[in-house]
Amino acid sequence: MNRIQQIQYLIQVLLKEMPAYQEQARGFPQDELSQRRLLRSLMNVRPPMPLDPSFLAVQDGLLSAEREGKGVVEADTLPDYPGHPGIAVWQGDITRLRAGGKKFYPAMLHHIAAVVNAHREFRMALDEAGRPGFYDLVHPCYTVFHEDSQTFSNLWTGYDPSYEAFLAAWLRDKEEFGGCHAMEAKPGTPPNTFPVSMLPWASFEGFNLNLEKGYDYLAPIFTMGRFYEREGRVLMPLAVQVHHAVCDGFHLCRLVNELQARLDREEA
Repeated sequence: MNRIQQIQYLIQVLLKEMPAYQEQARGFPQDELSQRRLLRSLMNVRPPMPLDPSFLAVQDGLLSAEREGKGVVEADTLPDYPGHPGIAVWQGDITRLRAGGKKFYPAMLHHIAAVVNAHREFRMALDEAGRPGFYDLVHPCYTVFHEDSQTFSNLWTGYDPSYEAFLAAWLRDKEEFGGCHAMEAKPGTPPNTFPVSMLPWASFEGFNLNLEKGYDYLAPIFTMGRFYEREGRVLMPLAVQVHHAVCDGFHLCRLVNELQARLDREEA
């Protein structure tokens, strides 16, 4: 199979497993880039269950070719932490995303929401009786900055596995509610959201939020800082604050590694 045949084969297998997405899939253009994005979206929403070996073989062939063509970020290329050789501070490599021409903020929101929705431990919450459970889907609730008042407001946009659909919704929300200076600029924030904020004025190597009565807040909290260039790469600090009751270091490392893998697959 050539590349487009591999993509279409994988899409057909996934749509057979998940027929609820067939109508949305028909809305994607037939060019290779759009079909690859459709495949990525279907992979993101597929629940964990066994796969046929023939599917895995085609998938491995496609992803291996992409890896060889684009390269990957190697851990041993990260700079040592000053004064502590062998210790490196993780900074997200957004080189491909910046080169690809996408709107940065909604693209990062979509990438983050995709990896959060891929894992149940990051979709957990307590109900009114204090009982733990998880949402089937969560949406990013993010800050927007008002230059005139130097204040922030919160917006939220419903997550969609399709970046194009999410971007269209984000643009509508920004147009309708972005100028509102209220704390909750877009009303009706649902409980199944998680917070994301952007601090483009400063980079950092550590960031922590101390939440009053925050012990019952189980959702992850993401804070992005100012990106910068180093040795031809564009890097951005990303702080993720999680609740130890629902995840530990393994789950957090898996999340940031999957986020970096998505960024590495961006079309530069």
